[in-house]
Amino acid sequence: MPEVTVIKTESENFPKIAELAVELCTSPEHHCIHTWAGEQAEDIAADWQNLSRDDELIFVVALRSGEIIGALGAEYDAELGRSWLIGPHVQKGEWETSATLLFDHLLPLLPESIWRLNAYLNLANERGMAFYRQRGFEKGPVAHVYRAIPSQATREDPASCGLLTPALNSSLLELHSDAFPNTYISGEEMIGSIDDDHRVFVIGGESEIAGYLYATIDDNTNRGDIEFLAVAPDHRRRGHGRQLLRAALHWLFAERQVADVILNVRDELTNAQTLYQSVGFTLQYSGIAMHKGEKKDGKSSGSLL
Repeated sequence: MPEVTVIKTESENFPKIAELAVELCTSPEHHCIHTWAGEQAEDIAADWQNLSRDDELIFVVALRSGEIIGALGAEYDAELGRSWLIGPHVQKGEWETSATLLFDHLLPLLPESIWRLNAYLNLANERGMAFYRQRGFEKGPVAHVYRAIPSQATREDPASCGLLTPALNSSLLELHSDAFPNTYISGEEMIGSIDDDHRVFVIGGESEIAGYLYATIDDNTNRGDIEFLAVAPDHRRRGHGRQLLRAALHWLFAERQVADVILNVRDELTNAQTLYQSVGFTLQYSGIAMHKGEKKDGKSSGSLL
């Protein structure tokens, strides 16, 4: 049998890789949540092509006799030093050897500034979790992926919610830092991203917010995402979270007419899960976040290789 070779691939192969990945990901035991959350293969490929043009994505493929039998990608933010792995996705019967070759080939191609690798796998993907554990990845929290569609979502536009204004920036920064320390998007980056496809909804007074929600739209997939939702501790149990969700869903479904909306919630936040279900979100699947690499005193600890 011909040997497997691994090479870096260009964007013209993204459609083939996306088709392979979607075919595999529809089975929970092969599912990588970073890769697939219900989208069509062509939409995933288009998203990858945009990321590649912005120098935020790299892919390697395993080839046998010139045919793609596996792939592993990494979306990354060189400034933040973080990367999110896509896969490995390998045809049945080729997994162990090809996955190892893909991983070993991909890592040296990442920017030198990358100090953190992240993987997000379906809980049923035991082989994938074992693969990453063998390479020094640590298990993070279990999380649940929820999805809302227009026909099921509660999306009235509450008058009590508004959009972030400059006068509330400092209050947002404080709440975001308290609620999500060391997360993948800082408060400053969130504020700087605001445009037609990125909105911060707030509830509260003229100079201090009681809660906020950060929602985004991916034009390639026509999908909305609830990235962050937080309510200050002394303002909880007043319905603020539900009002913020309704405001965001109104914008996403009624105004922008996205096809669906996705959000992730950690397993221990049972109150949040009940809240999301109350406005029309339904559980799609559960996964576990894994990571390798820690940053201490501004430097990465150890090697990713």
